[in-house]
Amino acid sequence: IACAPRGQLCFSDKLCCIGLRCKSRVANMWPTFCLV
Repeated sequence: IACAPRGQLCFSDKLCCIGLRCKSRVANMWPTFCLV
């Protein structure tokens, strides 16, 4: 895949589409998703 869209599970920022960051929805907790 070219990049992971918003809401996609991820392990690092570089897997996410341009402008998205790999972040948890709850601070410092897994799982992490491509979010703003």
